[in-house]
Amino acid sequence: MPNFLINFHRVDDASDMDAYIGVLQISSGIDSRLQQAIEAATIVVLPKMQSG
Repeated sequence: MPNFLINFHRVDDASDMDAYIGVLQISSGIDSRLQQAIEAATIVVLPKMQSG
């Protein structure tokens, strides 16, 4: 995401830079939440049931 922003987010003045930094902080928060979800995910494998 930062590469996308660097290539497409024009910064002409201080307010543009503040907005850009805000987007980077949001992106960082999303990345950390996604990483937490991945680490918390577990795979449950149910045993095969034998019939009769």
